[in-house]
Amino acid sequence: MILAAGCSWTDSNFISSDKTVKQESWPMWPEIMGKELNLKVKNVGLSGCDNKYIFDACIDEVWKHTKIDLCVVMWTGWDRFRYLNIQKYPMATYQTVNTKTYTDQLIGDGKKTEEEVNEFLSQYFLEKDLDEFTSFYNQSNDVLKRYSEDVIDTTFRYMHLLAITLENNNIPYIFVQAPPAFPLGWMCSNYSDEEVLKDIMRCVYMPYLKKNKNIIGFPFQRSFGGTTMFNVVNAAGPNYEVSELDRHPNGKGQNLMAEKLMRHYDLLYR
Repeated sequence: MILAAGCSWTDSNFISSDKTVKQESWPMWPEIMGKELNLKVKNVGLSGCDNKYIFDACIDEVWKHTKIDLCVVMWTGWDRFRYLNIQKYPMATYQTVNTKTYTDQLIGDGKKTEEEVNEFLSQYFLEKDLDEFTSFYNQSNDVLKRYSEDVIDTTFRYMHLLAITLENNNIPYIFVQAPPAFPLGWMCSNYSDEEVLKDIMRCVYMPYLKKNKNIIGFPFQRSFGGTTMFNVVNAAGPNYEVSELDRHPNGKGQNLMAEKLMRHYDLLYR
């Protein structure tokens, strides 16, 4: 059995929030890999989840003594978190308020109306969150440094502990990053890419993860020589995305991701 975990890039029940496009369903990358490897699939992907959910879901399956032939994890944005059972998206919410360049361009070019863009964005972000996160990311360098270190350490701890658990149970695995991981450096004027890189390099789990051949594209930051599935799908062109507003992979994008994962699987295990 393949155990697959991730967010909306993985969830077999994914539905686009772009109401201007025809709603379609297609096989997601876990199901495509399962067919290729002739293995059943347990897909615990959940749209909008955080990395704690992904870690917990995988650990739970291992300790249930589920027969797992391969575990493939497509990690989500590092800054997401659940609070009082409400999912929060700090960076995405901040970007909606402060860096609407892309959506504004779609409106300016006449490709989307302002109403269509606002309806799409409203599916993700709660109005009550906007002031909270806008003020937070405008704070001092020292505050953002503590935040950056905490997010990076927490995320790498999940990756390291899950990898060790899988190895100790002789379960083959592949890790990859789905959406952009932690773009703090390029979205916040009070903290630079170079400072984020230093925080990554100082993380106690960095040496182990850096040399781990089961991880694709580490440290997942394009400016640091890493890559994500977002980069892979985006480079293939708009025909691999749901729409101009919804940058999730469509059916062709899911096949593209499955092909990349299968190539890595072949290198490691065949």
